[in-house]
Amino acid sequence: GRRCPVSDAEHPPFAQAPAARAWRVAPTTAWVRSGEHQVTVMDLDEGNPQVLSPTGSAVWELLLDGRTPEDDLAADPPKPVEEEALCGAVAEAFGVDVEVVAGNTRAFLAMLAGHRLVVAAALP
Repeated sequence: GRRCPVSDAEHPPFAQAPAARAWRVAPTTAWVRSGEHQVTVMDLDEGNPQVLSPTGSAVWELLLDGRTPEDDLAADPPKPVEEEALCGAVAEAFGVDVEVVAGNTRAFLAMLAGHRLVVAAALP
């Protein structure tokens, strides 16, 4: 099974992102499933691909809620995902309490935002 992001040694702690926001994939982000449980993402303006760990890839997939890279070419832009709801989905996916994953999930989102891969978004 998948490991809990909190105990995952490949994810060092990052600065806490502010709570109570929503996120969406940035419009300049390209991504591809690059292996089993692995996603590669890239800001097209910067051109530096980021290979996400299996845990990070699982969070990315939850953020996308079933979208495919092809959807980004043909479908409406992705809907924003509330951070609290994403933390709940991550907890459910890993079978742990939300308090266990919330801090690292927020830190992961902050890291993605720092690489311009996701942006804060207003909820409809």
